Amino acid sequence: MARMKILNSLEEEAFENPPSFNSVERKKFFDFPATILDVVATFKTPTNKACFLIMFAYFKARKKFFFRKFNSIDVSWVVEKLKIAITQIDIDSYARETYSRHQTIILEFFGFKEFDQQSEDLIRSYISLMVKSQIKPKQILLETVSLLTREKIEIPSYNQLANAIVEQINFHKQELINLIEVHLTDDNRQLLDSLLDKDSSGTNASAINPQRQFQIQRAKLTMLKKFSHSTKPSKIKANIADLQILQTLCKELKSVIYAINLSVESIRYYANIVIKSEIFQVSRRTDEDRYLHLIAFIVHQF
Repeated sequence: MARMKILNSLEEEAFENPPSFNSVERKKFFDFPATILDVVATFKTPTNKACFLIMFAYFKARKKFFFRKFNSIDVSWVVEKLKIAITQIDIDSYARETYSRHQTIILEFFGFKEFDQQSEDLIRSYISLMVKSQIKPKQILLETVSLLTREKIEIPSYNQLANAIVEQINFHKQELINLIEVHLTDDNRQLLDSLLDKDSSGTNASAINPQRQFQIQRAKLTMLKKFSHSTKPSKIKANIADLQILQTLCKELKSVIYAINLSVESIRYYANIVIKSEIFQVSRRTDEDRYLHLIAFIVHQF
C-alpha cells in the first residue's frame, strides 16, 4: 500500500531500530529477574541466551521486538553478564522459530499480548475516530502506540501502523465523497463550480434563479476568502454582501451539508486547504473531492 510520510526518515529509523541506551539506562533495562535468568539457563546455545536477554531488555524499554537488530555494545554487555566469549555469539544463526518462541516467553512475562488481527481491528476503530477529527497523522501514530501500551499489546512495525492510518484516512475520504455523489444535485454542482469561474459573464444561468445568479456573480472564491476589518461603510457593506452570499449558499446546500455531517475539525481542515490554494489548484481536483472542499469552505466562512 502506498503510504504518506508520517514520520521523517530519522524518526522512522529510530522507531524501527532498537533503543540506544546510555550507561544508566543499560543498567536499568539489563537488570534481569531471577526467573528470567533461570529460563535462559535452559537454552542450549550462547547465541540463543544472549539474543533472548537483549530482546527482553529492548521489549522492557520499547514494548517492541527487533529481529536480529542488536547494538554491539548491548551484545558485549550481555556476553560479559553471561560470562561467555563474544566469539561464541553468531547473530545470523538466531533462527526465526527460536525468535518466535522467545517472543512468547517475553510477552507472557510482561503480561502483554501479541499484535494480532484483533489488535489490528482495535487500532482501526481508534484511528478512524481520530481521522474523523482531523488529527494529524503523526499524532495519530503516537496516540495509537500509547493505546497499545495501555492495552498491553506489543507495538508492531512502523509499516503496519502507517498503513492502518493511511487506510482509514482514505476510507473516510471515500465515505465523504460517496455521500456527496449521492446527495449533491446538478444544480448544487453548478452552484459550487460557479465559484471558480474566472468570468461571471460565462456562467450558465439556466438552472439558477435571477436572485441567486446576481449573488453568484459577486461570489468569486477569492472574494470570500478574506473579510475586511475596516469600519468604512463601503467595506462593511461588502462584508454584509459576502455574508448574504454565504448564507444563500449554505441554504442551497443544506441537505448535503447535513448528509456529510463534517466535524468542526474536518470543516476547518478542508476549508483551510481551499483558503491556502489558488483557484486552479482547487479546480483541478476530482469533482466530488472539489465539492467536498468547497462545501467545507462555505460552512467555515459562514
